[in-house]
Parts: sequence; C-alpha cells; structure tokens
Amino acid sequence: PATALASPLPPETPYCPTPSVPQCKCPAQADFIEQHYVTLKKANPDFPILIRECSGVQPKLWARYEFGKEKSVPLNNLTVDEVAKVLENIVKSKV
Repeated sequence: PATALASPLPPETPYCPTPSVPQCKCPAQADFIEQHYVTLKKANPDFPILIRECSGVQPKLWARYEFGKEKSVPLNNLTVDEVAKVLENIVKSKV
C-alpha cells in the first residue's frame, strides 16, 4: 500500500530478516517489508521509518507520537495484508 503517512514520528517494526528460519515468528512482516517498504518510502520520503532485524522476539509495530505517547500492536500470525491494515490504523490513531 502506497499510503501517505501522517504521523510525525516513526513507526518501528522488529522482524526476522530470514522468514524461512524455524524460530522466525514473523514471516509476513518480512514479506511486508520486502513488498512494500520501497513504495512506502517513495510515497513518504521525509517520514522516518525504522525497521529492526531481530530474532527470538514477538513482532510488534510501534508508533511514537508527540508528547511521549507510544502505541504498540502485536503482529503475530498476521498476513501481509493484515500488517498493512495495522500500519494504516496506527498511523491514523492519535493514541
């Protein structure tokens, strides 16, 4: 989804860089990043997006808003389309 992001602070998503590894709990997140990161970045060149590669953790999407507000959403067992919807909802959210 080439959605223009409105939130002023970056979402952060930990994910496994190798979804085929048995301990990877987030293959859809890795697929989402591979399929949509470039499009998102082109649509939002000034919007900071931080993606952390990691293993052995539960995948979550974090959004940091103004005045120190944060929100996280677990991404366990979600499809690529569901991850896109979570991102869309968290960007629209005001916490």
